[in-house]
Amino acid sequence: WNCDGSHVGLAGPREAAQNWQSWEDVEQGLDTDIATKDYSHYCDFMRFRAETFIDSAIKAKIESQQLTDPNVPVRAGGEMGIFLPFASRGTDMEGIARAMAEGGSFYPSIHLTWHFEEAFYEVARPVYMQAALTTDWAKGIWSATWESSGGPSWFSGGKSPFVKWAQDKTPGFTCHEGTQTILMLSWLAAGYRGFGLWSWNQRTAGWETGEFGLLDRNRKVTKRARRAGDIGKAARKFRRELWESDKQPQVGVLQDFDNEAMWAAMGIMGRDIYKSQPIRARMGASRALINGNIPWEHVTPRQLADGLGARYESIYLPAFISLSDDLLDMLIAYVEEGGRVIMDMPSAYLDGYGRTLYTDEGTRFEKLFGTVLNEYGYAREINNAWTIGDIPLEGFTAELTPTTAKVLASYTDQGGAAITENSLGKGTAVILGAEASLNCHKPGNDKMETLIRDLCVNDQPLPFACEGALAYRLVAPQATHYFLINDGPAKEVVLNLRDATGTCTDALSGEVLNLDQPIAIEREGGRWLRVENV
Repeated sequence: WNCDGSHVGLAGPREAAQNWQSWEDVEQGLDTDIATKDYSHYCDFMRFRAETFIDSAIKAKIESQQLTDPNVPVRAGGEMGIFLPFASRGTDMEGIARAMAEGGSFYPSIHLTWHFEEAFYEVARPVYMQAALTTDWAKGIWSATWESSGGPSWFSGGKSPFVKWAQDKTPGFTCHEGTQTILMLSWLAAGYRGFGLWSWNQRTAGWETGEFGLLDRNRKVTKRARRAGDIGKAARKFRRELWESDKQPQVGVLQDFDNEAMWAAMGIMGRDIYKSQPIRARMGASRALINGNIPWEHVTPRQLADGLGARYESIYLPAFISLSDDLLDMLIAYVEEGGRVIMDMPSAYLDGYGRTLYTDEGTRFEKLFGTVLNEYGYAREINNAWTIGDIPLEGFTAELTPTTAKVLASYTDQGGAAITENSLGKGTAVILGAEASLNCHKPGNDKMETLIRDLCVNDQPLPFACEGALAYRLVAPQATHYFLINDGPAKEVVLNLRDATGTCTDALSGEVLNLDQPIAIEREGGRWLRVENV
């Protein structure tokens, strides 16, 4: 790619590749002839490694097992820190999940001290983000946690304190019955078809001595063990409903291996932070939707190509640095059929080959968004303060010239379009000219989270509301299941349902609840409600 001499600064003429006669020439040429500053060069490496692993390891194992005994399922996944930049490691987790459609199940392992460094050891929201991403990669494929934290952890095999921001702290976790409730209800709400807990008794020696047990240090049954048992019994009781359920999402958060690979390629030359940017942006968009109790899912370009776009009223593109022609064509078709696309910054910087993405009049980009993206800006409080209304901006902004789009908001002091909305066919496409999702990957950016939600929902009615608690929903033919998560002090909340409902019961105790009355939720815990469909 990009080695035809028309791109200044890229070494390695195309003629060198044309002279390759053997794989030995290729191996040597990759080091000496091909452009080492070409982003697509590195993206090819990542894609090649990912596809080779799936073909040579995953699919080969499935084929071998089916020849031996087709009734024995294969599982794939692993101990996954979902907030790590997988593309930079040449790992395509969605590709692995899709391979398991023929083989068995896709599973993650979830350990608080091992997998939540990049989420700053927050629990309630990231544990759902992690579970949701794995089930959303594996749409239509059996997914469950294979090995997940069964109890507290403190020292945990040398994993602390390896993050730069916490050099003076160890990432210890209390795991009481409320914590266990948050974990297990979040796994169920995300769509897991089961779960495995690590472990029953704590390790007795070695680098994880005294950790991960449902039992205490003296092998006595704990409150968290009893709570895990209660949730397990309820899950078994309602397993058919859960297995037949659907999230019925309103919003899709776009996740793409190729976009993440392009970010990682940009980080090759000593700028490692770039490879983590798309993960942080995905976390920020997810946080905004979780905090608003908006039903959502991750969606990928492969799933759009499979026809899943109509599943979502809107699709959010968080920091999509690279937009290929194929992806733009799919988004155009999605909007023309009535969907809504929202894209924040920095996006649309490169095309699918790592070249400048042209966004002038007559391009795919301009057709979709009805706007020319002239240039990027950069806002800093210290020397270039920008705002949209009362929302302070930090990071990339965009200089936009609407062609067919209307302006929803302008930059407060600088002027010029900050948010544009284009009507195309039956749908709309929005540019949010601010680094929005990237600035929400940590808690606290409430105003920006609200802006993300408002643009995604666009005045569409929400199916339920629950002020004061996180709420997730699974809809089955017989009943709708609501999972209420409280990450603060004990409180009472009201679950408001838009549609008429039948009897509401606590899934664990069987207690009949009146939805017109406040529902008590324990400190740092949760409740699982089952509402019969009528």
